[in-house]
Amino acid sequence: MTFPQGPWSHPRLRAALDRWQEQDAVLKDGVLALTLTALAFVPTLSGVGAQIGDLPERPPDALSIVLVLAQTLPLAARRRWPAACLVAVAAAFAAHQALGYGTTFASVGLYIALFSAGAHQVRFRRGLAVAASAGYTALAVVLDRLGSPNHVPDYLAFGLIL
Repeated sequence: MTFPQGPWSHPRLRAALDRWQEQDAVLKDGVLALTLTALAFVPTLSGVGAQIGDLPERPPDALSIVLVLAQTLPLAARRRWPAACLVAVAAAFAAHQALGYGTTFASVGLYIALFSAGAHQVRFRRGLAVAASAGYTALAVVLDRLGSPNHVPDYLAFGLIL
């Protein structure tokens, strides 16, 4: 029994994939960051992403755009400086949530930064995990003080997903 060849078995596609795999990680991560940035501004994806706090939604402004960029562009350094990438993306995510801006696809950058820190951070991995947990706890307290309708189980569930 024979099966039709898959799409990646075509010589031109296979050659293009092989060339892409040979590229430097910095280039690949830069393309990822720019792609996620572009997708963050696609209106149909605006409701897709991480959201915690459920504060009254604030209309987008220049600061919201800066925070979107700060959640995506640091991913260009996710393998070279995974801890710094996570700190930058997480801080932007926290500010975005605390200020009550709406859900954005850019928040997917938080998941990518978390994965990258776990996969590529060699030294101080446990310390980074403790610092990230402390930062998330601080965000939960801030959101609660700002009037979030969420409760401890909601924050625990979101934290466990992260």
